[in-house]
Amino acid sequence: MKIQEEIESFQITNSKTIISFEKNNKNWSRFISIEGKRAYEIGNVCQTCAFYFERLEGANQKIEPKEVIDKLNNGITTIDQDLLNKISKIIPDGNYRIMLLEVEPKMVDLGTDSDYFKNEQITLWGLDGFWGIPHHTKIPYYRTKTESLDIDKELYEFLIPMYPKNYLDIERVNYYKDELLKGKKPTGISISVLDIKGPAAQGIGSIKSDISEHWCLAHYLIDGHHKLYGASETNSKMTILSFLAIDECIIDKAEYINKLTNFK
Repeated sequence: MKIQEEIESFQITNSKTIISFEKNNKNWSRFISIEGKRAYEIGNVCQTCAFYFERLEGANQKIEPKEVIDKLNNGITTIDQDLLNKISKIIPDGNYRIMLLEVEPKMVDLGTDSDYFKNEQITLWGLDGFWGIPHHTKIPYYRTKTESLDIDKELYEFLIPMYPKNYLDIERVNYYKDELLKGKKPTGISISVLDIKGPAAQGIGSIKSDISEHWCLAHYLIDGHHKLYGASETNSKMTILSFLAIDECIIDKAEYINKLTNFK
């Protein structure tokens, strides 16, 4: 990813959105819900447990910011206050770091070597001791280039749709493919969560690795599904306006600010 522009601190209050963050009654597992129905489980609060996400029954719709849809379709190059005021209406209350990112998404074939849960996660954590198989996300997702943060830290970026590609309108996909091949960079919107994870005991994975800490930046797409698929199909770059939900992240706040600044 490349951070084109960012606002390090932005607070949203009195939002009327149908999206919410939730935890289970033990405050262990975290969820994104739509209209009160859980759409994604987005991992647990344990810093030494493996990162994961999983699509649930509520993940079946986009949340479209109609007032700025034309602007997003054409692609934005800067973050302005009027734009934020309009988009904030569909974002849950909370504290955010807002980033305008340039990404080149690649769709993941689940269960192959491109799948983080089949590859990098098992290398560090090994197979799940109970299930004995790699984690299954229940939906194809997208990745960008893995980035090195330090000799023992890597950043993995995930772009996660609210619904699978068979829900998409092929004519709309083809429109964006044409636009992307002309060099345009349309913009999607995500609610994002960063989890910094590393096992308590080193050497428990299946392959010896010098990497001991995974920075997993997950962008849950709320608008821009056709653009994302089109960009993946054409090996093109697009932009994502990411609302990084600071209060929902599993992070050392001082360290994450320092590391992410390197991507400007």
